[in-house]
Amino acid sequence: RFTHTSWLATMSSPAFYSLDVAAIPDEIFADVAPEKWLELCKSAGPEGFPEGSLGGLHEMPFYPYQLERVIGLALYMSLHSVPGACLLMAAAWLTGHGTGPAAWLSGGLLAYSAALHVCWKGITWWLRLARKPGQSPKQNQFDFIARNNHRYFSIKCVWPASLHPPALDGRPTIFCTVPHGLLPIVANSPFYSKVLIDRICQWVVAPVLIRLPIISGILRATGCISAKAGPIRSALLASGKGKGGEGGSHGSVAIVLDGVA
Repeated sequence: RFTHTSWLATMSSPAFYSLDVAAIPDEIFADVAPEKWLELCKSAGPEGFPEGSLGGLHEMPFYPYQLERVIGLALYMSLHSVPGACLLMAAAWLTGHGTGPAAWLSGGLLAYSAALHVCWKGITWWLRLARKPGQSPKQNQFDFIARNNHRYFSIKCVWPASLHPPALDGRPTIFCTVPHGLLPIVANSPFYSKVLIDRICQWVVAPVLIRLPIISGILRATGCISAKAGPIRSALLASGKGKGGEGGSHGSVAIVLDGVA
């Protein structure tokens, strides 16, 4: 029954929430408790947020943070070509074309990736940003790479009240998002593992990436799984604390629809 009291409750209840993830202070970005993030959320009624309030870019010093991301993002993309470049170079040498175009191309790709890796390791060593050994996949989702990505792209998140905590507590959840683009930066956001659910959200990636050297280790370190029914089902049904169900009674996965889907 719709009464005047219920109408007032509807009008006063938030319909949408937003969080400026790029503006989250460093000291609480990697904090395991979600309450500190939730305190920074803003809300709006059915009319939504004021026009222009979700826009704007955050200033990010070129050195060292932008420089780290410029090199780090280029390195991540180049690593996809390293296995193919190694195979191409091996094939060129085995077929007697060690000085041919194929060998020069593969050698150039490997040299480019190696140079980026040396530069990136140097910056992270200088800034003492290396990942700590023994961290869980969920903890790795909140490391300096994710932090700098949010700053670099000025990421803001908006979601309906129907998804606001504790709406998804204890429920197996599949998140679907777009776009993928050249670089699926949205898949690097730990927002899903912090605000919407207090357990790890495992992103699905193309099965071939899970088999590639180097890249597979990077993806597995943050809890990514293969875009196949078996791994997805296992992640959703995972319970208790552990790789899949860390921090909740059931797991969750996220899919970039215009990517592996």
